[in-house]
Amino acid sequence: MSSEYSSFLFVGLGNPGRQYLQTRHNIGFRILDAFAAQHQCSFELGRGSYWISKCSLKNSTVHLLKPTTYMNNSGLAIKEYLMEVNISLSNLLIVYDDIHLPLGTLRIRQRGSDGGHNGVASIIYHLQTLAFPRIRFGIAPHNRSIVSEQLYEFVLSPFEKEEEPIVEMVIEKSIEAMVSFVEHGCTVTMNRYNRNFLSYN
Repeated sequence: MSSEYSSFLFVGLGNPGRQYLQTRHNIGFRILDAFAAQHQCSFELGRGSYWISKCSLKNSTVHLLKPTTYMNNSGLAIKEYLMEVNISLSNLLIVYDDIHLPLGTLRIRQRGSDGGHNGVASIIYHLQTLAFPRIRFGIAPHNRSIVSEQLYEFVLSPFEKEEEPIVEMVIEKSIEAMVSFVEHGCTVTMNRYNRNFLSYN
């Protein structure tokens, strides 16, 4: 895969601002920060509405992007950057939280609807396609259900202290999946990482 496609764009979804830093809705930012730290690259303000970083992985260049548009306008930042660089949509990987999946779970897909996620809806709107790969990071609690009236407050709250070891473990699995995406492609990565990792401990 890396010999055929030399550039990839990984986008983590979240909201800018210190008050959002550790919230569930910002897990996409958190995963990209962890990926950048592992691969010894750092973010800087881009020419558009985003933070950008670049690192080398095998024979490929990986661009890491965090929109500064706030979640509901994430697609605008991605469209801006894709107008600057020549990266195929098949090499675009969106990383974000999913309230419909339990904590501990990853789901990787090559295409799909927004699933009620406003950030993904914005990407679909601005790119005019459903066909881009994504990693969904489950954030739903195991011990209680979230009613619709509590959803906004829940996603903008931090993980519980007892959840953090699970979060850290699945962040590491997410990074492994991102590396696999570059090295082996989406199908292999789906087969390896589409699971609830709590069931394997």
